[in-house]
Order: sequence, then structure tokens, then C-alpha cells
Amino acid sequence: MPTGASQRRTYLDAEERRAQILRVAARLFSERNYEAVSTVEVAREAGIARGLVNHYFRTKRDLYVAVVRSMLEVPDDLFPPAAGANESERLAVLSEAVDRWLRTVKANRGTWLACIGAQGFGRDPEMEAALEEARRRIIDQLIALAWGPPAEATPQVRALMRGYEGFAQAITADWLTGGRLARREVHQLLVQGLVALVDEALPRIEQQTTGVTS
Repeated sequence: MPTGASQRRTYLDAEERRAQILRVAARLFSERNYEAVSTVEVAREAGIARGLVNHYFRTKRDLYVAVVRSMLEVPDDLFPPAAGANESERLAVLSEAVDRWLRTVKANRGTWLACIGAQGFGRDPEMEAALEEARRRIIDQLIALAWGPPAEATPQVRALMRGYEGFAQAITADWLTGGRLARREVHQLLVQGLVALVDEALPRIEQQTTGVTS
């Protein structure tokens, strides 16, 4: 691993330098809480002057918000299309998506728990906005996978998927904070819970909605 001195001799363009600072800060914020991390430490770990951290992120708060937003970025292929897939193939797609989710939150444990308020970080409009945007994108992908175009989803379908997202967040937080569920149990609950929604709840809702509007 490069030492601080060798890092200082590495010249990066603005986008690469900003990404490097974010990576270092994400690691430190996930290892310790917000108050225990300083921009001086971030700069030292990145092998740069503190002023450069402040150049890209004016304050530690701005840096932290950027880390949270980066961590909560939802890839467009979180739930790959499963159209035409048989039951076994669909389960494999869902299992991989859930596994990716659990790997991500575990790698960013401290930051993720803080931004959902599980460590007493308190309500914060910027954190809540970032979390809400991530929720919206996840829910849209769940709807696209299980129901159809998100823009055409009924309020009932969207509410059901939002409920699943809340369930996923709750049991994931319980696992990360030392709850009684093992990782494999959380994984199984998340996969089977979504399967139950797709195979049982959504078709019933669709039938009821059709019956009301017909």
C-alpha cells in the first residue's frame, strides 16, 4: 500500500482526487462515528494537505453528506430484468441483488446506520433527502421487476413496495447492530419476503384494483 509520501507524489485530476477523498472518508466514517473523524485525519490518510480536502468539501459536514450520498447511490441494475426467466433463474436474480445489498451496507456499516438514525445521529434534512431518493430508486426498480413500468404503478402497488423497503431496512439494521438474526437468515427473509409479494400480494392487489375500476 502506498505511504503518505508516495501518495503526495501522485497527481490526480479533480474528479479522481475528489473520488479518492470520498473513499478515504467513507472508510473512516464507517470505522468510527462522525464526531471521531476529522478532516485532518482524512487528509493525512489520503496523503494530501487539509486545504485540499476543504477545497473539494468546504466543511466536514459537507464531506460527510457527500459520503452518504455516494454510499446510497443505487445502480440502475440493482434488480436486473427477470422477464421470461423461470422460477429458479428469478430466485437467483433476487438472491444476488439481496447479497449485493447486504455486502454494501456491511462495508459501510457505521455510515449507513447513522444516516437512518440508528445510532442517535438525529434528524438531518440532507441525510433524509439522500435516503429518500435512494428509497425512491429502489422502489422503482422493485416495481419494474415485479409489476411493470414504475410511472404506471398504482398507489397500492407503490405503498406495498415501500412497505417491503421499510421491512428490509429494519431487519438489516437489526442484523448490523447485533440482533439475533444471522446474515443467512436475513438474506433468506429478504428474498422470500419479496417472492411472497411478487407471487401473492401483488396479483391480489391488481385484481382488486381492476375490480374497483372496471
